[in-house]
Amino acid sequence: MKWKIDRTETYWYQSGRDSRTYVKITYWYQTDSCLTKQIKISYTASDEENLPDWTLYAQKRNTSLENH
Repeated sequence: MKWKIDRTETYWYQSGRDSRTYVKITYWYQTDSCLTKQIKISYTASDEENLPDWTLYAQKRNTSLENH
């Protein structure tokens, strides 16, 4: 039985005075058994740190939501 990715969600929130927490949730499923699971990764960083690549999409997404 193979697991397949259903969807991925990324977002961030202000978690401290000078820091943000980035969150990535990946939803998985099995077509044979209809089982599902999710994997959640969070990363907290200050503004000066180099961020992992996956956090860039969360930054762009939140910025576009703030502009509407």
